[in-house]
Amino acid sequence: MYRVKPEITGMRKEEVRLSLRHRRWGASCAATNLDFILLEWHFDKLAAIVEYKYYLAYGKFNIHNANIRALARLASASKIPLLVAYHFDNFSFIVQPANDIARKMMPEGEHRCSEYSFVKALYSLRGLPLPDDVAARLNRSLPPVEDEALDDIA
Repeated sequence: MYRVKPEITGMRKEEVRLSLRHRRWGASCAATNLDFILLEWHFDKLAAIVEYKYYLAYGKFNIHNANIRALARLASASKIPLLVAYHFDNFSFIVQPANDIARKMMPEGEHRCSEYSFVKALYSLRGLPLPDDVAARLNRSLPPVEDEALDDIA
């Protein structure tokens, strides 16, 4: 069984501090901290870049902003899709394509999907089937409708 490494740096709070400090350096030295970015890969071959955001950012985040456009250039130069995935507490997702490669894969635009369907798609990007033991542990619920999700915080 392949094991996932735990967080070992303890840098999350320090990274936020550094991001805030970097903003003092001026607009000509633009940078951003990404919410939670993962490089999806198999062996040494990249399959996708996914920028994960908590569902409360859905509808408030401009997928065409300069940060995502810069990341889209990186993904496109690597010939891989860039996805923005808003995750809900039940591990369901709203997934938006963010570069032309991803838009060809998802021509209808954003998708509401269960953890099961999203993880299955990530395996597919690698050219692999979803293992039965992994599939058995995945949530099959869809994200709540927008109004329900927002009611949770109202």
